[in-house]
Amino acid sequence: MGCGASAAAQPPHSLGPLVPIGDQPDLRSLRRIDEHIKLAPPEAAQTLQSLAAYIESAASTELEKVRAVYMWITGNITLDSSETKAQLSLRDAESALQRGIGAKNEFNFIAHCLLRIFGVASKQITGFAKDFGYSPLKALTVDTRVNHDWLAVRVDGKWGFMDCLLGSGCFSDSGVFERRQTDFYFLPAPEVFLSDHFPLLNSNPEASKPWQLMKDPIDLETFHSRVRRREACYRLGVQLRSHSSALIDSSGQMKLRFWAAQNPLSHFGAAFFNLETGERCRSSLAAAVLDWRCREAVVLVRVPTSGTYWELRLFAAIELTSVEDAHLEWLAFFYLKSSGPVDKEPFPDFDGFYGAKLDPHIFGFKKEFGSSDGFCIEVDGGECSLRFPTYMPVRVSPTLQFAKALDQQSSSCSVEMDYLMLTVRIRMSRAGFYRLTLNCKDIYSVSSAYTEFANFLIRCKKPLPKLVAFPRLWHHRHLVKLVSHTEESIQVYTEAVLKFKGTGKPLKQFIARFVHPRTGQRVSGQHIAAVLDYRRNEATVTARPPTSGTFWELQVFASTDDEASASDVIASYQILARQTSSASPFPDFSGFYGLCSSPRKFGFSANFGDSQEFWLKTPVGEFELRLPTLGTVRAMAVLKPALKDRTEQQLCTVESNSRLLSIRTRILRPGFYRLTLSCAEADEPNSFAALANFLVECAAASSSEPQPGRQRADSKLWRLSDTDSGVAYDDW
Repeated sequence: MGCGASAAAQPPHSLGPLVPIGDQPDLRSLRRIDEHIKLAPPEAAQTLQSLAAYIESAASTELEKVRAVYMWITGNITLDSSETKAQLSLRDAESALQRGIGAKNEFNFIAHCLLRIFGVASKQITGFAKDFGYSPLKALTVDTRVNHDWLAVRVDGKWGFMDCLLGSGCFSDSGVFERRQTDFYFLPAPEVFLSDHFPLLNSNPEASKPWQLMKDPIDLETFHSRVRRREACYRLGVQLRSHSSALIDSSGQMKLRFWAAQNPLSHFGAAFFNLETGERCRSSLAAAVLDWRCREAVVLVRVPTSGTYWELRLFAAIELTSVEDAHLEWLAFFYLKSSGPVDKEPFPDFDGFYGAKLDPHIFGFKKEFGSSDGFCIEVDGGECSLRFPTYMPVRVSPTLQFAKALDQQSSSCSVEMDYLMLTVRIRMSRAGFYRLTLNCKDIYSVSSAYTEFANFLIRCKKPLPKLVAFPRLWHHRHLVKLVSHTEESIQVYTEAVLKFKGTGKPLKQFIARFVHPRTGQRVSGQHIAAVLDYRRNEATVTARPPTSGTFWELQVFASTDDEASASDVIASYQILARQTSSASPFPDFSGFYGLCSSPRKFGFSANFGDSQEFWLKTPVGEFELRLPTLGTVRAMAVLKPALKDRTEQQLCTVESNSRLLSIRTRILRPGFYRLTLSCAEADEPNSFAALANFLVECAAASSSEPQPGRQRADSKLWRLSDTDSGVAYDDW
């Protein structure tokens, strides 16, 4: 940030040419001097000479001596704001030194006296500073009384500025001086120092220009009009991209842009303050949007009232876990006035900022987290989808809050997750601004709590005529997305067919059940059939509400584990049937139709499920199910009707050889049946376990009477009732 030397008017000959110092010196090389000053005993400051002697006991170069003077004064002198002395003498300097209290103009005078003892050239500069009651709303001319003084110091042949008063502290909002020692006013680059200092000696602007140490000096009007950028603004490397003037007149919504030139910002904030009362205004008037990917911050504002200036303060931080203003650093402030009608469309009442609050990586997102439109999104319609790349499954719970509503809604959001992408869908039924919050769970944490991770500002132009809520979703390790119905309340004629798709590991179990709307108790399984399709990694749930005209809650469970029960609920719906179904009921079965165990351990190939349908439809009452095997399989099959009628008989035979398992059935009554295939492992030939369940839908009864098939010498044939089972095994 250095600048060239001024070739304009020259200072008095005793001071030599005004060559600017350039950038601030490396303060790390001066730590030894800083420690020496901190250890100074009280008796070292009895006189200017005793303090100079203590400083020279450790400081040998001009830079070290100037640094020691600055550190001692900013760390030991407290401001007495009750007086400003017109004339200063060495006696005044030593008195302030001994008391540790100095008038406003004594801070830099003490430094000037000490530097004269060391033989370091310095000059007291008077002029204006943007502090201690300064306001851009007050006129500032060459006839205005100067309000501040500081030093120009020559170090190793080059000139720089230092201000021991502002370097020692500042006034709080309540008018109390607070010590906040800072290095910001110790020999900074001249253009940085002159952002809030303007030299005006003897009311002569032209004669004062050389003491700007600038190649292109500015005039007083330019200085007065510029935004006052505070120390943190330079230290954090925040640059003004859109507005550089402190006073801004506009109409309607206004947008201010900023850029982090050095390090990405982690937090950003903005707030309006009433100039008369000093009170902070409601947060719905300003929205700070931080996109750390491009290091840009945008502040959208709506001036509270027209015709009056309001103070807008900006805050930021690099690394924080909180966005409270008390923990953020004050960057700069503007004064805004609306010359036209004030836009009444508020932002959500939110004290934070829109963007990612924490590192996306700890939640499973890739480093480039953020939507394609950033964190401020404008939507023409009432529905939109946001996609975020991930490197592993993430656990997210989104909420959506309308600007004019107090509560946050989760039913307006839906989440779909696979291994590489998270999709968040939202629906909006009112025009205006919304706050979308993503609450996530740390992938390395054992806690069940969700953390607020990111916020998005969304503006809806054309809302949906009616809000259709998403199903209530639970977000867990089993990755399942909704394929068919994406609304919570479903109205059907007699039955609903819902489809789901696994987006991660293959689905192993899938269960659905109706819950009584009043008692909350689970009802009979005859109203639901859940069938897995392993080839597509999908599940289909056919649900028939037990009664018409009433919403019944349908709960859906899933699992991607082989042995664990399907106990993880993934979604729930409210389903209303206009008419009670007259179709044949499903079997009263609380499980699902698909594989219950691994096929390989019973002698089937690993792709058994991929090549097999588990909803079997037969137009007549006879069919054969042929299953490829890797060897002889010991199996038995049970066929149970949905309606338990002991006068009805079904025929089920099982035959096996080294390549194939055949199941033949004859059904005497149309309807639904549950076919259960149980098998025994080779080392436990008499211990059978369920391998798979099939849903059999028969359109017409068999025209043949049940007759035993051709009997093999080493096979067995069984006629089954609703409680019997048959088995046939060995090679044939």
